[in-house]
Amino acid sequence: MPPSEAKALSMWEYEALLWNWNDAHDLDADASAPDPEVTQALLDKINADPRLTGREPAAVN
Repeated sequence: MPPSEAKALSMWEYEALLWNWNDAHDLDADASAPDPEVTQALLDKINADPRLTGREPAAVN
């Protein structure tokens, strides 16, 4: 939202936008980071698929 529009908001509108933004971006206290080994395995699989990367498939010996 540009500053010109933000300046035109009433306090109620500003607080409503802020509350909704905070609610949408609330980090759950029970949330944990993904397992690094599982994540890396998935990234390696994705990066090896030429349909997803646009690269030519590696030559098979």
